Amino acid sequence: MQRSVCRGFFLKQVALALLLCASFAAPARGAALSELRQTFTERQTAPLARVQELREELEDLRRMEEGIARQFDVPVTHVLLFENQLEELINFYQVLYFQQKRVAQRNFFTADDLRLRELLEAKPPYSYLFYITFIEELQNQRDELTAVRARRDELRQVLVDNADARLAAERRFRLYSDQLSGNPHNRLQLTWRLMEAEIALERAAVAQTAYATETKIHDARIEALEEKLGLMQPLLAQVRGNLKFEHYDFVYLDTRIYAKTAELQGTLARLDEAFDALDALHTASLRPSAVVKYVVEVEAGFLQQETELVLNMIESWYAMRMVWRAFVDVTEGRIDTPGEQELLENTREYTAFAADNAARCRVLLQRMRELENETQRRFADQAGLSETDRQALVRFYDELEARKARYLGYIMDLGTIGSRFRDLQEEVKRILEHTDAEERWGAAWHRTSAGVLNRELWYFDDYPITVRKILDALFLFVVGLLLTHYVTYLAGKRLAKRTSITEHNRALIRKFLHYMGVVIALIAALWSLHIPMTAFAFLGGAVAIALGFGSQRIMGDMFSGIILLFQKKLRIGDAVIIDDELGVVKEITLQNTVIRSKETLDHIIPNSKILDSHIINLTLSTTITRVEVDVTIDAAASVDEATRILDELLREEARVLDHPPHKILFSEFADEGNRLTLVFFVDMVQTRRREVASRLRRRIHDEFEKAGIPIPSPQLEVSMKTAAEHTTEA
Repeated sequence: MQRSVCRGFFLKQVALALLLCASFAAPARGAALSELRQTFTERQTAPLARVQELREELEDLRRMEEGIARQFDVPVTHVLLFENQLEELINFYQVLYFQQKRVAQRNFFTADDLRLRELLEAKPPYSYLFYITFIEELQNQRDELTAVRARRDELRQVLVDNADARLAAERRFRLYSDQLSGNPHNRLQLTWRLMEAEIALERAAVAQTAYATETKIHDARIEALEEKLGLMQPLLAQVRGNLKFEHYDFVYLDTRIYAKTAELQGTLARLDEAFDALDALHTASLRPSAVVKYVVEVEAGFLQQETELVLNMIESWYAMRMVWRAFVDVTEGRIDTPGEQELLENTREYTAFAADNAARCRVLLQRMRELENETQRRFADQAGLSETDRQALVRFYDELEARKARYLGYIMDLGTIGSRFRDLQEEVKRILEHTDAEERWGAAWHRTSAGVLNRELWYFDDYPITVRKILDALFLFVVGLLLTHYVTYLAGKRLAKRTSITEHNRALIRKFLHYMGVVIALIAALWSLHIPMTAFAFLGGAVAIALGFGSQRIMGDMFSGIILLFQKKLRIGDAVIIDDELGVVKEITLQNTVIRSKETLDHIIPNSKILDSHIINLTLSTTITRVEVDVTIDAAASVDEATRILDELLREEARVLDHPPHKILFSEFADEGNRLTLVFFVDMVQTRRREVASRLRRRIHDEFEKAGIPIPSPQLEVSMKTAAEHTTEA
């Protein structure tokens, strides 16, 4: 008996396998792709009939999954995947059926024509409530048009991808059909693959029709929406230009706001009572049960989150009053371009605020659903719970259901608030688009510059230091420097007229005025920033440390410069010799001294090095200096005659001083002749020693030549001998 039952079950499996082969593979083997496409097209004309066929085959297949897998020598997983393909094909046929019904309705795209007719037939003057309704409807149409266009573009890409999938299915179908035309050893497996390819091919064909139909539906919807917007958008300017603002409009709107906020205030009161009830539940027993601890902890967290959310809702509703009033100010032109820009930024913040709270509500709502299932699993065994625990759980579930309903209301209200904010934002954008470009750029520049100039960098006590104040302080400092330069220039001109003041003292006074003006300008700039004296003390300490460790050489030069200026051991205009280099002091600053050498080169020497060097100041005590000029005459020439000529030349030279008197000395008997030395004195303020000496040498040369007194020149005698002569001498 048992053996006959098994044999009967096996025969059913074989029969089902043959049925599948007959329903899928048999038509496919002999059918060309063109015939198969024709079959798919006919099936799409009666999608529900095809759905019924596929469901029957799917039910038979699910009853015999393992037997079919053994029969076709494929894994059971492949059978399950084949079932999923059939289920997906069924879904596409059902979608196609409803699309056909939808397209058959002639008035489908005119469902909201009545609403549009009401808006278009309204006569001016328009009320403010009508204006709000109109722009809300207009924005809804725009949002819908954007969404429909995005879906239409997505469908076009899906059609391209589905066409590629259909080509791939056709390639697999041709491959398996060709392999089955021979006598392969794995005929059953190839038959199964061929059935999968046929189902994939049918799915691609039905999906192509469904996607194409949906694309046409969206194209028609886009055309209808564009037509509506074409009627509504020109009317917006007319509505805005014929508005009549009545006081009762705002009374009505404010009443709605106050009703919403009063409702939320009542919710806050109930949440406060719920906090008290939780506290009473927790303190009712010295040792709370696990249920009580769980309920109190979870409920307290939800209460805190809902309290914060309700407070945010109240803030958002009150912000709505600003939104409605701002509509009036914007449409009547009471707000300038910077104000419109600021309003636009505020509406963006309010919109983001509402969107964030709505997203938070959705997250918490999902958390409530998960928590409800978690609580039911955790406390599924009601037998071990006390009556108090059961009551706490019942109250917890009831409060959870009530909270879910409240959160759904919060999400709807936040959506309304966000929509109003977006409407105002779009309205302000449209008004700004019609604003003059130069005015927009000016407003943007004003807003950007104001934001940068008013940025706080740091502060002292309660006084902020902004970029604007820093620039003002810099301007005051620059003005102080210019004024200092002008005062120093005037003082220099006046001092130059006083011959009783030396050049060094004039330079000292100018530098004193300059540095004093710089210090005063700096103090005035810092004072304008309201920096307290404690900050100066701190800065002074920091500067002292920095100068002590990082600027030793600079500070040394500065102190050396102060010493040089006030000791007057080295003055401007002094002739000095430093390191065997003769020069004239041209300038003494706090950091260095400038000395012009005889080659008219300016040597910039640090003041600290000046103090450390051996300096010969030729004009420190007096400007009269002695000059010596050596003259060599031939040994046969008359010394007296030469002395007389030299004495006359010294007397005739205007730069040679009479006092002290000059002298002519017989210095030595040199190899080339007799050497005479002229000793005379010059005033270095009036002339230079080298210039006087040069003129004297030139005149001495001319006068000696007239008198026949030769001036010998060094001679070098070179004798050359041959090698033989050198050997003979040796």
